[in-house]
Amino acid sequence: MSCPLCGVWDRESEGVLWQNKYFALVRTKNLKGHKERIMLVSKKHTKVNHDMRGVLQASLPFIMKAFDYTYKVIVLDGKFGSIPDHWHLCITDIEEGSDDHQQILGTPWLFTIPIKEWKK
Repeated sequence: MSCPLCGVWDRESEGVLWQNKYFALVRTKNLKGHKERIMLVSKKHTKVNHDMRGVLQASLPFIMKAFDYTYKVIVLDGKFGSIPDHWHLCITDIEEGSDDHQQILGTPWLFTIPIKEWKK
């Protein structure tokens, strides 16, 4: 069986927000109750030895635009990923009411990215 993430940046190019030689920032098919949900996918099936902070920094303008409706997003470890054989990170909001809210709370958060200033 072929990997569903290998080549996703070519097959579903309308969902690609950003890419470079090694990674692609792609909208997920299953939003799981979120308004937006994206993945940072390695183009080499396994993790490429790169500084994740640098890769996230390069894709940050695209992340911020995708999540302009919320105050912060989180970058999740692939611990509970539905496609564990292909290295990727999930980037999502933490809005209550999503189908995976409890799973998000139980998954290691690698980074928190502030999107906009909190206003009461």
